[in-house]
Formats: sequence, structure tokens, C-alpha cells
Amino acid sequence: MLVRQGFAVSEAETSAAALLEIRREPPDLVLLNDNRADGNPAAVLDSIRRAVGATHLPIILISAPRAEEGSPPTEPHSAADACLAWPVPDAVLAATIRAFLRAREAECRLRDVEARWRATVEQAAIGLGHLSLEGAWTWANSRLCQIFGYSQQEVLGRHCADMLAPENRKSWIELQRRLLCGQSESVATELPCQRKDGSDLWASFTVSVARDLEGRPRHLVAVVDDISIRKWTEANLSRIRAAIEGASEAIAIHDVEGCVTYVNRAFIRLFGRGLEGLPGPWPTLSLFADAAVGRAVCNSLARHQAWEGESEMRGAQGRSLRVELRANPIRDEQGAVIGFISLHKDVTQQRELEASFRRAQRLEALGRLSGGVAHDFNNLLTVMRGNAELLLMSSDRLPREAVDLLHNILKASDSAAKLTRQLLIFSRRQTLQPQAVNLNEVVKGLAKMLRRVIREDIQMECVQADGLPFVYADPAMLEQVLMNLVVNARDAMPHGGHLRIATESLELDGIPTHGNPDAHPGRFVCLRVSDTGIGILPDQLSRIFEPFYTTKEAGQGTGLGLATVDSIARQHRGWVEVSSRVGEGSEFRVYLPAIAPAADGPPTADVGTALPRGSESILLVEDEEAVRLITRQVLTSLGYRVHEAASGREALETWEQRKGEIALLLSDMVLPDGLTGRDLARRFHTAKPGLKILLTSGYGPDTLGQDTAFFRQSGVSFLRKPASAPDLARAVRQCLDEKEPNTD
Repeated sequence: MLVRQGFAVSEAETSAAALLEIRREPPDLVLLNDNRADGNPAAVLDSIRRAVGATHLPIILISAPRAEEGSPPTEPHSAADACLAWPVPDAVLAATIRAFLRAREAECRLRDVEARWRATVEQAAIGLGHLSLEGAWTWANSRLCQIFGYSQQEVLGRHCADMLAPENRKSWIELQRRLLCGQSESVATELPCQRKDGSDLWASFTVSVARDLEGRPRHLVAVVDDISIRKWTEANLSRIRAAIEGASEAIAIHDVEGCVTYVNRAFIRLFGRGLEGLPGPWPTLSLFADAAVGRAVCNSLARHQAWEGESEMRGAQGRSLRVELRANPIRDEQGAVIGFISLHKDVTQQRELEASFRRAQRLEALGRLSGGVAHDFNNLLTVMRGNAELLLMSSDRLPREAVDLLHNILKASDSAAKLTRQLLIFSRRQTLQPQAVNLNEVVKGLAKMLRRVIREDIQMECVQADGLPFVYADPAMLEQVLMNLVVNARDAMPHGGHLRIATESLELDGIPTHGNPDAHPGRFVCLRVSDTGIGILPDQLSRIFEPFYTTKEAGQGTGLGLATVDSIARQHRGWVEVSSRVGEGSEFRVYLPAIAPAADGPPTADVGTALPRGSESILLVEDEEAVRLITRQVLTSLGYRVHEAASGREALETWEQRKGEIALLLSDMVLPDGLTGRDLARRFHTAKPGLKILLTSGYGPDTLGQDTAFFRQSGVSFLRKPASAPDLARAVRQCLDEKEPNTD
């Protein structure tokens, strides 16, 4: 009959077989004959309800009379949805089945709608919840829990007032009162709250009353949103705008099409243009002196990429400006680009100051160099003057033309001495221009001067790579780099040591080591300057390139030497690396990108005048052989007995042999083996208090040092190089004739 009515039917003879069939393929409805229920229809019905997928399965129990005569039919069971007494008319059975199937279909649709509603509510971007009439949460979606930082289990049962800032809990109680007494069906408010971790937030609440069919309040429905960002923006918007307007940097904001929508006052002051002067897309292109740079900036922004760098730009009244520019996309909370912002900082004066600073650094380096240069030139001038003056002492035996030529030599040496003195004050001031430079030539050209700068107790080694590529750089700046590194190495070796200057060519395929942000792949020329000095402490190593940071004693350094080296390397698209071990020394490596090869003097003293003479014994200590030879010749021609020494050690040996007869120590201040003229003067004067001392140097009297008490008490005299023969004769005689100084 059921098949004729259009139903698909599957049958089971026993309750066990029925359960297996239900688990295999759940039906839409179950007809259970209590005669097939193994005598226990209640247990069979419970088993069907517990079967997988059978929770909402409609069950119709057909009850028939018992086989025993007179037994009543089975009582209806609560687990069955309907119970029909057998026999059941076909029409009644079919109508009952269709009614239950329609009800089941409606129930399934309702469950599906409910599931979709619950999923929608759970995934909503706003907090939703139900509150009891007392204000405790009875249900909350995920977003509401996330807003306050609680789990769902922690929220349920918690009073909403406990999530508010303590001073606002009375406001919530008043809100509840208004809703429950019928003053309002819905109330919207914004209140400061507290998260579980104690942090503060602002939340908006929209609370409504849910009522039953009789109109009695059942519970409260709350819609909650985190409005902390909006509240912060509202509170700070005026301050942000005031900050932007008062910023020293010129700020421009563009929309996504590149049209300028805002400029601050600094922008108008710097460029002389407001919004009305910047029409159309990317109008700031006209501000760039180099249109290619402007296009590069605009193209980067059009690709939603940031751009940073410096450029020449046209300022107000057509002024040429050096501007540090930072341009970035503006993104919303979802990361979509909604515009662009550009910040312009006028660094014209700063760059001019930096140029002045570099000039000052060159002057400082030349000031350090001047002593060595003067010493070098003065030794040569001493030999030139001395030989000419020795010849003029016998001028009566020379032709007149020869005498005139000798006087010309003396005049030229005076001019050279004047130029040497001027090195103490002046330095080059020409405009710096980059060009193709061979670093080997820079090292070679400075080598002789560097040897004088580093003192004679430091051994210097220069190792130059063959076939070294050129670099595109300012030669003066490279000299500054080398000079500063050498001076730094010298100061790190107060007791002498080994200084090594090396050049090399290398190819860097990847980012070099040490994580230097300025490093990049390519072909480079590397300048290495290493020393065997005291090294650099690890906590100081990260700060040595900071301007004005120095580890030297007060008055001994400006803290700008290594900062200048780093700055120059960066300007040449290079970088500096350093490695050091305390007590072992340091090595600085400067990487630079390789390129394809591309007057009248003062009157001369009359050497024909009779010079003061003597017969005393003099210990002459001078490391330059030519200077020592001419000095000895001048002194012996004046009648003195001269004992020579080329170093401090030789002077000690000679002193031990002849200290009884030596009346005067005539010594250069700087000597090659660690003992200076000052050291010899102190030792010899201690051993022989009546000894007369005359020290010479091309560096100037400041090389005598700070111990002025010793020199005053011992009567030390000083003679600057180059000294003429008459000056030398008079200085020696005057020193020998001086009375013993009063040491009281």
C-alpha cells in the first residue's frame, strides 16, 4: 500500500535489523510494529533515538492486539511521535505519514536557518549578547568576548557593570532602570571600560528590551563595539592637526591620483606655494631641479612604494634648496592605499655646515700634519742653508758671481721656511670635485707626510695591490679619510707599534658580513688601516662613528675624526667596517665602489760677519744624516769638538764614554728608537747638573711638553729648525755662556 502511495519503503524483520538499516541509511520516517519490537517497544524506541542521525527522526508506533486472547494493545510510548491502533485504514496511515514528513521538512528548514543565523552572529564584526534583567551575560558572541578579552565561559554569568570603569558603573545601573521601567525601549551610550588584563578601552552600547507575548521583559539585548580608536582620534585630532601645521618639515598630502589635497604652513614657507599653486596630478614635479629625480619619486609612489633621498629643489623666490625627502603611501586599516604623504626637510644649511665642518677637519688634519711637514722641510732647508753658509765663510776665495749665487740660495731657503710656517695656519680651500682616482696614488702621495705624523717610534708599512681599479671620489676627501685613520691609529699606539696601510680589489657577490646596512654587492676597492695598539672596548665599538664621541682624554680629541671617515665613505656610496681586540689592535676597512679606468723673504743674515766661536765638547744627537753632517761642519769650523749620535741609544753610549768632557747636549727632539731629546736631557742633567742643553725641532717649542718646571730649572734652550749658521753659532755660544739657573 505504501509503495502504491508513492513512498520508498525499506523493511526489517527484527528490531536489530531495523537499527542496522537506520545507521546505514537514515530514513525520513520510521513505522514500528510493536509486534516486531521483541516484546519491548520502549527499549527499541530509545535505541532508534540514540542512533546516529536519528535525533530528529519521526517515529510512528503501530500497536496491534497481543497474540494471547484478551491481551490489551500496547500503551503509547513517549519516544514515539504518534501511536496508531491496528488495523489502520490506508488513507489514515498515508495522511499521517505525509503530515509527519511535512513537519519534519519544516523543522529541518528551521534548523538550517537557525544554524546560519548562529554562524552569522558568531562571525559578526560587532559584539552581540543577551543579558538577564539583573545585568548578567547569558549569551555572547565571539566578537564581544574578544572586545573585553574574556573567554565565552568567563563572560557568561559576569555582570556587565563589572566590565566598566569603576566610576561609570552607576551609569549602567541607571540605564537598566530606564529600560525596565519602560522609559525607553532602547538606549545607546558610550562608556569607558576595562578589559580582563586591566587595560582601558571605550565601548559603545546599544541595549534593548526583549519581551514575551504578554509584553513582560524577558531579557536585554546588547550590541557592543570597540570605539577606542575613534575616541582617541577625536581627542587628538586637533592636536594632530596643530602638530602637522606647526611641524618644521614641509608636509604635502596627495590623493590616490596624485593631486595635492593638503599642505602645511612649512610647505608654503619653503616652496612659496599653497594648494592653489599646485593644480592637477603630481604637481610637485615642477619643484624638482632635476626632473628625472621627480619622476623617480612619482613612479615609486604610483607603484605604492616609499622613496627616500636628497634632491635639489626650487624654493620660494627661486632659491635653490637641498631637500631631504621622504614619500610614503598612506594605507587604511585593511592595507589599501588611500593616498600619499611627502615630508620635505630643508637641509641646505646643514649641508653647508657639513662642508664647513669638512674644511675645518682638513685644517685640523693639516695642523697635525704641519709638524711633520715642517720637520721634513726644515731638515732639508738646514742642509741647504748650512752648505751655502759654510761656503760664504770663505767668500774671499770665491768669485763674485758664486757669492751672489750662494746669497740667492739663502734667500730661497728663507722663502721656503716662510712657506713652511704658513702650513701651520692655512689649508686648501678649493671646491671639492669627484674624479677618477687611484687609491694607490693617494697612499703613495701621503706616505712621506704620514711617516712624520705617526712619530718615529711607529713602524709604517704600505702594501699596494697591483692593477687596482679606480674609484670615483674626491681626492681631498680620500686624503682626509686616510689621514684621520692614520692619526687614530697613532693615538692608539702611545708606546709605538706597527701601522699597516693596504689596498685591495674585491668582488662582493652578496651582502657583506657584519650586517652593515650600507653594504651592497659589487666590485670595490678596499682601504685597510690596521694597528697594533690598545684596541677598542666592545661597548665602545658600536659608538665610535658617532659625532663628538671620543674615548680620548679631555682636550685630546674632538670626536669627529671617525665620524668624518664614515660620512665621507657614505657620500661615496661606500661604507666602513671595523674589527678590534683589546690589547691587540684594530683594523678599519673602507669600501669604495670601483669604476672602469677611466715671493720675497726676510733679509739674509750677513754670514761674512765674524761668528762666536768656542772650544768646548758638544754631544750632537740627530737622526737625519745630512743635517747631522752640516751641523757638525758648522760647529767644528767654529772650533768646537763634536761627538755625534744618530739615535738616543747611541747618545747614551757616547755619554757613558765622554760625559766628563761634554759641556753641551745639542739634540733633536724626535728620535727614532723610543728615546726623545727630552728624555736624554732629563737623564744627562740628572747625572751632570751643570750640563748645558740646547734642543732643536721643526715642530715648534710645544714639543717640549708640559713639564716646564724641569726646563726652567735646568736652563734648557730651544732652537727652531731650520737655523742658519749664524743663528746656530749664537745659540750654542749663548747657551754655553749662561749662568747656572737659580733653583731656589
